[in-house]
Formats: sequence, structure tokens, C-alpha cells
Amino acid sequence: MTWSFVPLLTVLLALLAYWQMPQVDGYDYFKLVQQWPESSCNTGKFSCPPPIKRDFTIHGLWPASSSGLDPTQCKPSVITKQQVPHTLLQQYCISIFIFRFSCSVSCNYLILLPTQLGPLVPSLVDNWPQLANPTANGSLGFWQYEWNKHGSCSESVFAVFNYFQSALILKANNNITKFLEVAGILPGKLYTANNIAKAVMAGTGHAPLIECEKKKTGGSELFQVYVCFSKNMSTIIDCTAPTKIFVKCSSSRLVLYP
Repeated sequence: MTWSFVPLLTVLLALLAYWQMPQVDGYDYFKLVQQWPESSCNTGKFSCPPPIKRDFTIHGLWPASSSGLDPTQCKPSVITKQQVPHTLLQQYCISIFIFRFSCSVSCNYLILLPTQLGPLVPSLVDNWPQLANPTANGSLGFWQYEWNKHGSCSESVFAVFNYFQSALILKANNNITKFLEVAGILPGKLYTANNIAKAVMAGTGHAPLIECEKKKTGGSELFQVYVCFSKNMSTIIDCTAPTKIFVKCSSSRLVLYP
């Protein structure tokens, strides 16, 4: 497979978000967040090339705290100039002089190189794509951002490869699309958020979190489904208080599964 570098703008946006947001440490469980691609594309935040995937994809695997204050932007591994070829540093390591392509100091964020994800890449492209550019090259910036913002907070337990591999395994074992199909919930129709939650709970055995997104034309769409796991990812647990079961949804009102 031939790789090209992540577009500069994608990296810049990820780094700016990393530098500007406060850091919070500590977590006691994980949230696997799966998004329905058409709803994500309908938000208007980006455009999606056709055909839009008709299967839930991973948005992220997020360390979470029962206090409600989830950790983000934890300091990831430091990669120095000696650890990465200079040509790669010139492309990826951007100093505070935003447009200056030099890295005489250590990077304070982890650079996700293709070799770190290795054999996971084809499965990541299929299950965890950047919907605006669902290719390996297009998705690398998205994976980088998710690791820096969320994955880095569990780095003491899960290294980069293990973190992404675990996310793929958890998704394969918790196929939201199939859970909904088994319950007779199919795209293109209206359902209550409560019935959607019950369908997911029938598949996992535990309470999920259901997130909707308001449509510009009125009403709501099914947007994301969260399934929660223990701190070591070994067991599914309820997504309980202080997390709400429904976000931007009413349990009894109809939402579109587009």
C-alpha cells in the first residue's frame, strides 16, 4: 500500500484543538461511540462522498469517568527527533510557529505513523473511517485526533496498537446495525428513542446511551449509540448516571433512522 502524508490543514486543526483544550486525567470505564454515517453527514459540518456507508462506524473509544468529567487531551507519548526519520518530522512535527516545517525540539503529541497501525489499517478504514474522506490517507488525521484527545488518556494501559485493535474487537462484538435489524428497526423509518435503546440493550444486555441530532427541517435523527465497558474493556456495563440515557432525544418521541 502506498501512503501519502496527511494534509497539513487536518494536522493543524488537530494540533490546535490539542493545544487549546484543558487536560483532565483519570477514568474508570470506556465508551465505545458508534455513529450512523448518514446522520453524521447530515449535520452539515462536512460533505461526504457517495456512496455513504450503511453501517454504524466508530466515532471513538473514549475513557470516561463516573463523575461525569471525562478525561481528554492527556499527554501522549513523546516522540523525539531521534526516534522518527527527519523527513517524517518535517511533514508531521509542526512547532508553535504553525507554518514552519522544522522540529528541533521534541513533539509533545504522538505522531501516528502507518507502521504503528500496521495490519489494522484495512479494518480501520472499513470500521473507523473519516466519513469526509473514507480512505487510509484521509482517515489518518481522524485517528490521530481521536488518539490525542481520548486514547492518550488510557496510554498507561493500552498502547496505540492495542487501543485501536481493542476498538475494532469491541465494535465487531457489538454490531449496532445488526442489533437494530434483529428488533425490526431498519433505516428510512421513524422509531422512538426508547425502542432503539431497548433493541441495543437486547443485544448487549446493558443500557446504552442514545444520541440524536436535530434536523434543519424539524424533528430528530438517530445520530450515535454508546456502549460502555469496564476499565480494562473486559465486560460491558450500563451507561449509567450521571450520563443521561438519551441525548437530544425524547424517549417517547419519534426519531428518524435515515
